[in-house]
Amino acid sequence: MTVSTLLQFLLCWALLIIPSSSFPPSNRFAVVSGTLVRRHNLSPEKVAAAREELVDAETVDLCIVGGGISGLASAITAAEKNRDASILLLESESTIGGRVRSDYTSDGYTLDRGFAVFIEEYPTSKKLLDYDSLGLAQFLPGARVKLADRDDLAPVSDPLRRRRDILKAITSPVGSLVDKARLVPLFYNVVTKNVEDLFSMEETNTLTCLKDKYKFSDEFISSFFAPFLEGIYLTPLEKQSSRMFHFVFRMFTLGSASLPAGGMQSVTNQLGNKAQNLGVKIECDSLVLSLEKDDLNKRFRLRVKSHSNPKSERVVKASSVVIATDE
Repeated sequence: MTVSTLLQFLLCWALLIIPSSSFPPSNRFAVVSGTLVRRHNLSPEKVAAAREELVDAETVDLCIVGGGISGLASAITAAEKNRDASILLLESESTIGGRVRSDYTSDGYTLDRGFAVFIEEYPTSKKLLDYDSLGLAQFLPGARVKLADRDDLAPVSDPLRRRRDILKAITSPVGSLVDKARLVPLFYNVVTKNVEDLFSMEETNTLTCLKDKYKFSDEFISSFFAPFLEGIYLTPLEKQSSRMFHFVFRMFTLGSASLPAGGMQSVTNQLGNKAQNLGVKIECDSLVLSLEKDDLNKRFRLRVKSHSNPKSERVVKASSVVIATDE
């Protein structure tokens, strides 16, 4: 053994047996959770990160940020594909569901939040939900439209699903006879094409699609399509995708609009219960402060804190992360 090797051995042994508190303050070493680490000119932020790494952190295969419908659907899909995976869903609010929630008054009313209509034809909804348990009550197909020159609401009927309303559809003051005739190729497109075909069509904005492809009049667009679609997307027609227009029109054409007996909260409750039964761990009141990729350990590191207890910051490590939030 050379002198150099012997000195290195003695130094390593000394670091192991001498308490870290025995070392004087130095800009070359830092004490992190009782362990002496070499600074290598570490910034305070990197020292703090090293401290977090030494603290016991929850480690999961998949972490989903956001407990709305998208987050719950992601959790269920992942759990069904890999029943052995550890999955953690973090929701910053006190309850899951996001916009799909209901409030209940003391006198028996159910107040749904958000866009409170359940469209039964959505493929993912049919796959994930038990419709019988929801107790769906269907609306009659069609709509009532407020026209500028009328005090009453003008009816718009759907003769495809209610053939006895065909005369009402023809004589409705909403849209000219030419506009109604031009609905035929639109219905044909959305009924004969599957969802994949609709999303493979050439894309433009919805306003251009209605004008150039289907040749609808400006009056028909402004009186029917604009309030209908802008009420769904909360954005002007010229900013909406023509592919999404065809998809949604297909959903409304083939499926019913309905409401669950217990309000839209029933959808959230069913998805939440299904996820937990599949082994998904759901934690509410858990705000994700930051998300960083740890290339060394090939994991993601999330800093999480509780709204109710701001000092309860912790670290979650995950092999994969799904962001299911607006921000």
